[in-house]
Amino acid sequence: MRNFSFLTLILAILLFSSVSIYSQAIHEYAPGTTPIISYEGEGGTVTDADGDWSSVASLPAGTSTSGAACAYLNGKVYHFGGSPGPSADYLEWDEVANTWTNLGPMPGGANYYFSAETVAGKIYLIGGSAGWPTPTGAVNIFDGTTWTTGAPMPVALKDVATGVYMDRYIYAVGGMVGSWADFRDDVQVYDTQTDTWSACTPFPLLAGCMAGCVVGNIICVAGPFDATLTASNAIYEGEINPSDPTQITWTLSTATLRDPAYRSGGGSPGDLYVNNYAFFVGGQSPYSNQAAWYDPATDTYTLWPNKPTPLGNIPNWVPGMNAMYVMGGYDGGYNLACEGMEYTMIPIPVEFTAFTGSVYENTVTLSWETATETNNSGFAIERKSANTEYTQIGFLAGHGTTTEPQVYSFEDINLMPDAYSYRLKQIDFDGTYNYSAIVEVEVLTPGNFVLSQNYPNPFNPSTKITFSLAVDSKVSLKVFDALGQDVTTIVNENLSAGVYNYEFNAESFNSGIYIYKIEAVGVNGNEFVDVKKMMFLK
Repeated sequence: MRNFSFLTLILAILLFSSVSIYSQAIHEYAPGTTPIISYEGEGGTVTDADGDWSSVASLPAGTSTSGAACAYLNGKVYHFGGSPGPSADYLEWDEVANTWTNLGPMPGGANYYFSAETVAGKIYLIGGSAGWPTPTGAVNIFDGTTWTTGAPMPVALKDVATGVYMDRYIYAVGGMVGSWADFRDDVQVYDTQTDTWSACTPFPLLAGCMAGCVVGNIICVAGPFDATLTASNAIYEGEINPSDPTQITWTLSTATLRDPAYRSGGGSPGDLYVNNYAFFVGGQSPYSNQAAWYDPATDTYTLWPNKPTPLGNIPNWVPGMNAMYVMGGYDGGYNLACEGMEYTMIPIPVEFTAFTGSVYENTVTLSWETATETNNSGFAIERKSANTEYTQIGFLAGHGTTTEPQVYSFEDINLMPDAYSYRLKQIDFDGTYNYSAIVEVEVLTPGNFVLSQNYPNPFNPSTKITFSLAVDSKVSLKVFDALGQDVTTIVNENLSAGVYNYEFNAESFNSGIYIYKIEAVGVNGNEFVDVKKMMFLK
């Protein structure tokens, strides 16, 4: 947790105090109302950034653009609901064709002041209102074709800040239950895999109308708006406990937005990218053209060029292929401008943190770890010896895209004595590939003849028998029952010096004790005979 400055601490106390004093006051929404600015803040580290804005196709005339929700899925930006209204329409913008299509009314009905988040190939619409000031708490799910519903929010809220963690959990922070005075500190998390909600550590303020997103395991919310109609430029961080996603440690950042504003747009490229930050744009103060990203790891606030059209009530700052899009908003007249900030989003490569090889008898075990993976189909394991080229000997599936560490291992068995080199061919889903570093090992010639105890023992229905040959030998390996009758021959051939593993499957035999016997005659004339017992239990 970061240290607060004395000034920041006093301001935080004032914010808490104002909430407790005015929590019972009544305020009605008045578009164009100029909010009170509580404090300017220190601003953190502010620097200029490269990049520029460009216009994209505007939403069709008559679209409800204030308090709408937007999300990106499969090359398209979807625009849901909004004010005036509320509206039930949802529209689709094709990122390549740069065209809008009205897809008609949402099955869940009209909605505004709600949130949209994309998780695992589906868009989740969270909360909102079908008519001011009553919140719905609804969860509607859209996969690009089909609509379904999810479990509703335990505490129905509108104007919540949302963000996605681990491509699974959706956090809903703060929001309003009723009219403008009725802000809440509730933090609720929705598990998209189990369709369940859980209560989390509360937000430090009774607030809503915030921009939000998640960066790594940090919830970032900005511009909390409270019951006194006070706009703020504060940024809060909520550190999620990976062991218990309901446990959050909240911290007031020393960095702040440039402009105190509420209902600004927030967004994040997501954990698929190296350059993943919290992005904030616009807001009502009354209307701001601020645009910036915030890095919670360094507490750094970096200004982008100003947004060309100052707007508030911005749905989201939506990540696309290589841009962040702002689709509509509100400037007192429901401005229909749609703009995109060019922003190169660098995919996370498959980052190896270790690749090692170890030898036990005639088996090589390869182990490797990755810190991050993007679009990783898997690993082809390749081997070469002194007299051969690289050939594929196996394949292990990858974990697709993840920022969580992953551990892999592969065994190459029954190797002859030789020097071996191994490498991994990491293959993406689109067929592109990269090679790892090379691991070199040496399998040595055994110094003695050895017959090892089978494993497992007892067994059902199969077990492994291992033996070592000090020199090239004529080998016989047979299995006998308890009466001494020969039941099967496993090996009867000339073998080179080395370590060998053979499987004995007794599925067609009766339970009981069996004896396996090896007879080996080396090229040097030495003979080796040994027997061992094993037990088959069905």
